[in-house]
Amino acid sequence: MASPLLGNPPYPVPAEAVHVWRGYRNATLTPAQFLGYLGATFVLAATLMQPAIGLRGYLPGIFSSEELPQGVPEETALLFWDSKGAYAAAFDTLAERIYTLTHAPVYDLSESKVGFPAALASPLEIEQPYYLLDQPVDWMLGQGFQLMVAVPGGTSSQLADLGSWAQGVAGGLPAGLQGAYLLVGASYIAWWELWAADAAPSATLRDALSAYGEVVANGSFVPAALTAALDAPWPGITVQAGDLYNMQFNRPSPPSNGGSGS
Repeated sequence: MASPLLGNPPYPVPAEAVHVWRGYRNATLTPAQFLGYLGATFVLAATLMQPAIGLRGYLPGIFSSEELPQGVPEETALLFWDSKGAYAAAFDTLAERIYTLTHAPVYDLSESKVGFPAALASPLEIEQPYYLLDQPVDWMLGQGFQLMVAVPGGTSSQLADLGSWAQGVAGGLPAGLQGAYLLVGASYIAWWELWAADAAPSATLRDALSAYGEVVANGSFVPAALTAALDAPWPGITVQAGDLYNMQFNRPSPPSNGGSGS
């Protein structure tokens, strides 16, 4: 990958306008084969095909390995759209329909899930993503982190405690924290946080959630730009378990009022 393309202006996106993807590998593929498809097709296609139809930020996390605990997604992604309406409208385009149809041979679509987050609520619901800050923000230009924790005994008995913890975070936000998402699966916890570009990120929130189980990944998203276009001969990139990418790409200028487009 080349140096990040950080020249385009900030493009704040509403907290609710992110599709939260949890992908599980098709059982016909080994983890190595699955990683190969991500590096040759899926990370590339999302980055190169979707910005023109409304994608404004893309942060994939890759976890597939022979040692991945049962129930933990092989891959996650935050896909920030200009708006929820822009995502729905994307299916009027051939680019989105083609991209969607490529998933079946690689992912177990009966297990994989995707959806928009809801405002933080109590009690928490399994597999429902939540946002803790209700403000437009640009995840491409800040400092993003992801934590993935496997909970072998299941999370059902932890929902009330996790809900109280999240409410406490939302009620007393650390200085510099701009965005946060929490998702509790049946046997895992996924957490994403965004800090301002000039902030000193704290690991306190990730440390607190790490205590609930076995840490699968805990790190920062690395800004990365692709080196070739859709029509160029190119084998793709090499991805490995534990990779966290903040894909960099050009976006249109946001409206003059600073909000997101329609």
